[in-house]
Amino acid sequence: MNKFIIASALFSTLAMSSGTVFAHAYHAEVEASTGFDHSEHGHSGSELGVHGTYFFKRVDIHDVPLAETAYLDRASSISAHAHYADHGNTEDDTYGAELKVYTPNNFYFAVGANQSRETWREQGIKNDLNTTYYDAEVGVSPIQGLLVAAGVKGYENDHENGVSPTLRAKYVREIAGKYVNLEAETSFGDLQEFSVSSDFYINHTFSVGADFHRNDVEDLSEVGIKTRKFLNSQFSLEGRVGFGEEHDQNYTSFDLAARYHF
Repeated sequence: MNKFIIASALFSTLAMSSGTVFAHAYHAEVEASTGFDHSEHGHSGSELGVHGTYFFKRVDIHDVPLAETAYLDRASSISAHAHYADHGNTEDDTYGAELKVYTPNNFYFAVGANQSRETWREQGIKNDLNTTYYDAEVGVSPIQGLLVAAGVKGYENDHENGVSPTLRAKYVREIAGKYVNLEAETSFGDLQEFSVSSDFYINHTFSVGADFHRNDVEDLSEVGIKTRKFLNSQFSLEGRVGFGEEHDQNYTSFDLAARYHF
């Protein structure tokens, strides 16, 4: 019951925030995030992240949800991120970059790479494992708001490697005066993953949504509820509460993020 009380309080707080929006075009976005998770056996962990994106063309704000302006404008971009997670006896450092390109004839290309270092102690001895993750995809946007893409993603370290084909779709559409965002992604082969996500825009500044993710390799599945609120056209806050299971152990996760456009 306490989990749902916390989630309800989070969404209510963001919903009651100011709904005034002032038009402001932007070229870049920065994000800072933090998270916390707690398992049924008392184990807990925390994480911190930063993310920056530069758009090659000016993103103009118009009569669509603020969270979807860059996507609906088909704005090409380059981004970089860094992430740190501490799970007691295990630590993870990850950093990476991604390039997204939309062409005038409605095609889409993306390529990304991440470097991850996992550190843990076993019988008093410090161990670490460096893994490189990479992905690339090609897509098409046949109609406004729809993107369908196919690609590959993989990983490699000193012990193993793998590669899998991927399929992804995203569709933003106005229905009865309200916008919805629907996303789905799956991969096959060495990296078996599946995720779906949806957002319902109550207005152009406020959304609520839900998502589901499953990773068969890590024996992990999680369902989440989320919300995002723009306090003005440049600054937004978002939160998510997740309920998952990993290796037959239940856990709850809480994530908060702040984004700024300029």
